[in-house]
Order: sequence, then structure tokens, then C-alpha cells
Amino acid sequence: MCERLLGHGIARIDYRHIIWSLVQKPAALSRYVYRDELFPSLVFRRAYDAIQSVHHGTSGDLEYLRILFLAARTMETTVEAVLARLLQGGSAITAAAVKAFGLPGRGKTPLMCAIGHELVRRGRRVLFTPTYALVQRLLVAKRDLRLEKDLASLDSFDVVILDD
Repeated sequence: MCERLLGHGIARIDYRHIIWSLVQKPAALSRYVYRDELFPSLVFRRAYDAIQSVHHGTSGDLEYLRILFLAARTMETTVEAVLARLLQGGSAITAAAVKAFGLPGRGKTPLMCAIGHELVRRGRRVLFTPTYALVQRLLVAKRDLRLEKDLASLDSFDVVILDD
């Protein structure tokens, strides 16, 4: 819970309350009066700047908003940790690059399940499968000369989540 703000001209905006509207109209971000409130930490601000250095303007704003949306719908601290690693490694910062990785038993699978469920709730087609199962399925399809058909069936999904 945040402290009560006292005085005139003081504002506290929780990005979780407005993120969906901004994702729908990303061009509004550059003109948003409380834009600085959309950076939950310095890591998010640095990620935004890194994105803008590659994708200027609205396309960069949309990429950042997708990452912020992921943080709002899952765990902000997890997304922040991934962003910090991407920034440290000099990797491109994109919503697609924000992946769940870490040591065993750290909650990656439940996180990806939650993301998958949210996407299904929003009408997206999601396939959640262990990586070994998909590889095995594709090897069998190749052997049976139906690899192209199986690959085409994967195209019917909006998102494929591979679990270790």
C-alpha cells in the first residue's frame, strides 16, 4: 500500500491500472503527463531507453508497454530481473526476449502457466508442452514424412510455451 500523498500537484499512478489502455494506444505514451510513473524502477527506465535506441518513437513505446503489461500480469520482480540480465548482457530488449529462466524450483513453470492462462482468457490459442515432447513429436513426424503438416499445425497457435 502506498502512503497517502499530501499537497497540491502531487500524483501517484499505478501503471497496473492503465497499462491495457496504453497498450491499445501506444502513441499516447510519449504525451502522457505521468509518464515517469510508468517506470516501476530504474531497470525499467534503462530498458525503455535501450528499446528507444533501437526502435524510435511509437514502435519502441509499444515494445516497452508489452513488457510492462507482462510485468503487470505476472510478477514485476521477475520481469525486472530478466530485464536487468538482458541489459547487463547487452541483449536486445523485446517483449519476446523476456523469458523465464533460472535455477530449478524457482517458479518458472507456474509463471509460464499463469501467462498461458491469461492469454487463453484473452482469446489466444496457446500450446504448453515440455520441450522434449515437442522435439520427439517432430522427430517422429520427420520419420513418418509428415513434418511439414506437424509444423503447420504449430502455426495455428498464437503462442507456444516450451517447458524444460
